[in-house]
Amino acid sequence: RDLHSFPTRRSSDLAVNGPAVGAGFALAGSCDIMLASENAFFSMPEVAVGQPSGAAFITRLLGQSKARRLFFTGDRIEASELNALGVIEACMPSDKLLGEAMKIASKIAAMDPVVMRVAKQTCVMAAEVPYPVSKSLEYSVLARVR
Repeated sequence: RDLHSFPTRRSSDLAVNGPAVGAGFALAGSCDIMLASENAFFSMPEVAVGQPSGAAFITRLLGQSKARRLFFTGDRIEASELNALGVIEACMPSDKLLGEAMKIASKIAAMDPVVMRVAKQTCVMAAEVPYPVSKSLEYSVLARVR
């Protein structure tokens, strides 16, 4: 299971300031909001070390062609490329990373916790089911807040 499937009421936000390899990449990709420094990189070397796992995660995150290239070769992808692909929220100098992450976390923490729980549930549903089903489920979850 990844973080998206856990019934958490809070946003899971992450700041990556170095390598995120294998399970570290999976953990990073499972977070709601991901920031990274310019010196961060990501890779899935599982095939290269004889443990081919993580294909579903990396394909969902990156799409088939890029995911398979990284998965089959163990190559790394720089944070700047993930930013250009829209996979991460931002790529910035490492001295700005923690401050920016805290700024986002503070804004989220100031939100109504009940509304945030619903927001998180609807985002998880939107990623897991087809759009028409997701829209219908969103309305039923939203009714619980009102």
